[in-house]
Amino acid sequence: MVDKKIFAQYARASHCSIAYNSIRQALFEDYLDFSKRIHIVNDMDFFGLWPMVGRLRQQHKNGQFILSGKTKELYEKISFPCKLSYGEFRSLRHVSLSLVYALNDKHDNASFRFTVRLLRHPLIKNYPVRAIYWIIDYISIRAYSEKENDIYRICSKWLEYHRDLFKNIGFYDRNTESRQTSRWEMETNQLCHAIDWLLAEERLIHKNQEWPSFWRLSDEWTRQVKNNVIPVIPKWKGTGINWQKVDNGVNELITFDALCQEGQEMEHCVASYADWCASGEYIAISVLMDNERATLGLSRKEHDLTYQFDQMRGIRNQAVSRNMLIKGRHILKIINSSLKR
Repeated sequence: MVDKKIFAQYARASHCSIAYNSIRQALFEDYLDFSKRIHIVNDMDFFGLWPMVGRLRQQHKNGQFILSGKTKELYEKISFPCKLSYGEFRSLRHVSLSLVYALNDKHDNASFRFTVRLLRHPLIKNYPVRAIYWIIDYISIRAYSEKENDIYRICSKWLEYHRDLFKNIGFYDRNTESRQTSRWEMETNQLCHAIDWLLAEERLIHKNQEWPSFWRLSDEWTRQVKNNVIPVIPKWKGTGINWQKVDNGVNELITFDALCQEGQEMEHCVASYADWCASGEYIAISVLMDNERATLGLSRKEHDLTYQFDQMRGIRNQAVSRNMLIKGRHILKIINSSLKR
């Protein structure tokens, strides 16, 4: 029989719908393991730190833990991929548990440290959780330690520039479908694009630069990429899937010329991913559905042959429709299924 209080604790510690791990996917055996091994005194609330309770259980496959609800006690039982002070850990108690769950998910040393730093930014609370989740998810494979301060500065300037946007437009209005959500997708896409520019270019970041400056520089970089990128390998293997038989609206980009053409027509920087595509670390796909066109990017998982959803951009990095996102994830599923055969 399921205990409602324990199940609620299990749900907060182990599942997060925003990360495509809904409680609806929970297995009874997993709940049972949690109920037997994690005991929380007096039903104490860990607030944003609930995913760290889940991390504790994942790190220790055996043994029971009696938790009093004290933050220091939980901190001392968990290991992290980088040095994390107690003060940094304690500050996560006041962060959305969805974002702490994102922190736990697929982050290595550099990206874990950077994400903790970003979540402690005083303006984070001004933003919708899902928008910050998109940024964290994007940075998870791009946070290089030598560029950490510069990436943080760009993110900080973006947060300052848009600090009133959530208050002004909200995030979702069922009466206008996804207009506000699309606006947020476009704004976060532009931030991610600026991060790509920073990682690709050896540029000095000045403390007095504001977000509009970073946006203009990254936009100029896109135009230069279309004209100046030199292919290391003109053609690569790709997934080997015959997309014409699967869906004639899907075109996998497996040549340098195709990447450049996609970048020119869509006015974004997909051509800068040529080296990653050639090495098999990245898959770029042009997708056409009804009257909408988008570029889908999939990055290879660490220590795995399969891929993960990285980004899906419309023309000039604009947001794509919900149906296009669903199609993108369906394409990802087809690719990963073919790799597991």
